[in-house]
Amino acid sequence: MSTLNVNLTPQEKEQEISAILDRGLVRPKTLRRLFKDLLCSLGLRALFWDCGFALLVATVTLAGIVFLLAVTPIERSLATTFTLAPLLFLATQLSCETAERLGELYELKRTCKYTIRQITAFRVLTFSLVGVIFCVGLTAFIAESTTHLVQLLPLALSGLFLCALFSLFLARRLPHTLAGIWAGAIWIVITLTPLMIAGPQWEILLSNIPVLLTICTTIVSAALFLREITKLAFDKEDHTYAYGQSRN
Repeated sequence: MSTLNVNLTPQEKEQEISAILDRGLVRPKTLRRLFKDLLCSLGLRALFWDCGFALLVATVTLAGIVFLLAVTPIERSLATTFTLAPLLFLATQLSCETAERLGELYELKRTCKYTIRQITAFRVLTFSLVGVIFCVGLTAFIAESTTHLVQLLPLALSGLFLCALFSLFLARRLPHTLAGIWAGAIWIVITLTPLMIAGPQWEILLSNIPVLLTICTTIVSAALFLREITKLAFDKEDHTYAYGQSRN
């Protein structure tokens, strides 16, 4: 077993600790294998056991979105859908991260087998799948016809994955809670500003975007989103732990 030399400088000690952790931490080679190991070792109940607050926030957010849809004119359905599509994902992710960081066991989790970022990556992917289901329900609720639904759904999904991609991009560079706040604030500003300034012209612009283009945007942004999840899960500079058997 590796030990630390007490005569090392602080910088040398940090390097030695990182080397020990690299040798002791088993990092699966693929994201699929990692998530399979997480499910087999911990199970869904352990992975989401402290997400009760996130469920409450998601319920309130969903109720707020339904209310906004009820009072929004159909003439602004595209702009409204594009803005609201990622909000459930953002609210759930942000509240889950906040609740975990404020929990009494957060420091204890940092001493366990799986890194916090690996757990976060699994949760983010799960929340994004919930977001996809939400987008399908959202567009089905708004759409007046099949043609309208075909136009709305790709736009909603592209908004979801573009915002989720931006959120993860920030999460790898900022503390997770700050990343969620910044991603949500910037998304709302970006999507509401043209609506406030241009009004009906923004809706017309969105309606003139070819469906094929929004489908391609959804596919590309979803692929880049998965790439960011992979980077988050396998970040070699991250040595904080979360769940599983203690490594002490």
